[in-house]
Amino acid sequence: MNIDARTVFASNLSTAILGFGIFIATYDIAAISISIVVLGKLWHITKFLEGLLGTATLIGAALGAISGGFLADLIGRRGMLVYDFIGYFLASMLSALSINYWMLFIFRFIIGLTIGADYAIAFPYISEMRPKNKMNKDMAMVMFAANFGMVIAYGAGGMFLGLGNYGWRYVLALGGILAIPAIILRYKIVESPLWSQRRLKKSIFRHFSKNEKKSIAFSSAAWFAYQVGDQGLSIFLPTIMVFMLGVGFSLSSYYSLIVKAVTIPAALLTVYTIDKLGKKFLQTYGFLGRSIALLSLGFIIIYGFDIRYYGILLLLAAYFFGAAGPDKTVVISPVDSFRYEVRCTGEGLSESFGRLGGIFGVLMFGFIATYIGIGTGITVFGILDLFGFIISAIFMSGTLKYKSYINNVKT
Repeated sequence: MNIDARTVFASNLSTAILGFGIFIATYDIAAISISIVVLGKLWHITKFLEGLLGTATLIGAALGAISGGFLADLIGRRGMLVYDFIGYFLASMLSALSINYWMLFIFRFIIGLTIGADYAIAFPYISEMRPKNKMNKDMAMVMFAANFGMVIAYGAGGMFLGLGNYGWRYVLALGGILAIPAIILRYKIVESPLWSQRRLKKSIFRHFSKNEKKSIAFSSAAWFAYQVGDQGLSIFLPTIMVFMLGVGFSLSSYYSLIVKAVTIPAALLTVYTIDKLGKKFLQTYGFLGRSIALLSLGFIIIYGFDIRYYGILLLLAAYFFGAAGPDKTVVISPVDSFRYEVRCTGEGLSESFGRLGGIFGVLMFGFIATYIGIGTGITVFGILDLFGFIISAIFMSGTLKYKSYINNVKT
């Protein structure tokens, strides 16, 4: 195998390994949403504390994105990608052994630190390892793996929650068990050659250009707008299923799996169209479709219409449009805007605002669902997606028209 072939093999292997890591991270986010359904009654915690527990990982992820991205630019990508998953494994197993609310909260926060760092580093790393003409498709493929994480988590919930009061522990522990092969595989990846050549030598804050700062502002706003509804729905989807269908905890997990499964074909569609339609096209119209679906769902709940069938269809539409657009593009777009020296830091800063959006979405929905109603909470999600549509249409670089893309290719 010559040097070029070894380089191609290493980059392909790295992309596959990081996709497995993102799969585990999204499994974990869905796993806590399943556990919350049970723990609310088992530990007699309030809706507010349920929501706070749901945000523990997101709070950690916001801090982990900034610190992890900075350290990856400072000391290298490979080491951070290995050691953050060792931290994830330890915290995940200990969270499954928690004996009270605050012990679980602390370990969920630590898990968040590792997940936030992983997202901030993985996509810049892929962009530096893959050829430019394959970069977007490969990053979309890694995010495609994320959709399976939540589907598997909901399936595990449906299976384990029926085993009694300890079922939630098995759901959380499974994430740690899955991390073991991921850690072993990550030792096989190589350091980014571009980082090695252009590693940061001065203070990070002196290195963002004016255009890079503008990119941080836009990508942060778009990521925030999407994560409000994405994390809010992910954490409370089993709860919403109980409300809409009047089913038990175990069945609510299975119904959540069915709804979430629509993201798999939607994400696959993104993988095969991202270079043809462009990131702006997918993000803008994805935000719009998701907004219309959630606003419609909120409306029929508020005004007391039969939600059993229409509600499921609208949730399917919301998840489809999200997975076919902004769910992928808000994550992978920032890497285009930063130089190698500050790429992970820029990605991490954008991600941290997205995580703050997730925190707001979870806490907001928990409060509104308790004191006003689930329909109003879902309506707020739709309004934030509408905001994402507007700012993407105005500020995101690229084109909204497929024909314009074709003309640009021809010229």
